[in-house]
Amino acid sequence: MTDAGTEQKSTRSRAPEAILIDLDLCKCCGICSELCPQDVFDVDDLAHPVVARLDDCTTCGLCERRCPDFAITIRRTPKAETRVDHAQPADDQAAGGAGGED
Repeated sequence: MTDAGTEQKSTRSRAPEAILIDLDLCKCCGICSELCPQDVFDVDDLAHPVVARLDDCTTCGLCERRCPDFAITIRRTPKAETRVDHAQPADDQAAGGAGGED
């Protein structure tokens, strides 16, 4: 069980790709900005939440889960995508080695 908790923690520590706010659904209640432990949101002149510090987001998901209007979506970078990126240079090296033998 400890491993599963560690895995969830590592997933949450990755910065999100984006935090999307559907302004048509948002009722400007302020719950997202009040609950955010990293103070990611600011509020504009019309009281809409604005993602001001995306790099500070830890993807805890409080804003997304607690939004009563379902107006917030956190777009997370998939783990598989990260692994492919790390594997890419090894594939390039293998192709380069084969090309050098011709």
